[in-house]
Amino acid sequence: MAGQLVLRVLGECDQGVIEEFRFYAGEERILKLQLFDYEDKQKWVMPAGASVELTLAGTPDDIIIENTDITIDTDRSIFSTTLQEVTTALLITGLIIATITYSDGAQDVVRIAEKSLGMKKVT
Repeated sequence: MAGQLVLRVLGECDQGVIEEFRFYAGEERILKLQLFDYEDKQKWVMPAGASVELTLAGTPDDIIIENTDITIDTDRSIFSTTLQEVTTALLITGLIIATITYSDGAQDVVRIAEKSLGMKKVT
């Protein structure tokens, strides 16, 4: 069985893993993330047919990004979403949570990955 999943923030333009996603309120940005198994230190590849939902720290409420607005990379451990100006205006510094749902053939499986302080609002 896979271990605890965590998220790694990936930089734009193939920068690789970065500490946090930094953004200005009101700008359009691409948030790119990778699933990582904390225990075995390996990327975790989503099964075919998996769906992803992101929860981002926001004000007055957290922002939910649905699967239809998320692009899963051919690497299947990597996924991204474009955050529009109106969305970044509502985001705050804080947690990123990814909920991955897939079928293992017998039942639906839900895995949760997170990155504490994965986003940093720059002023």
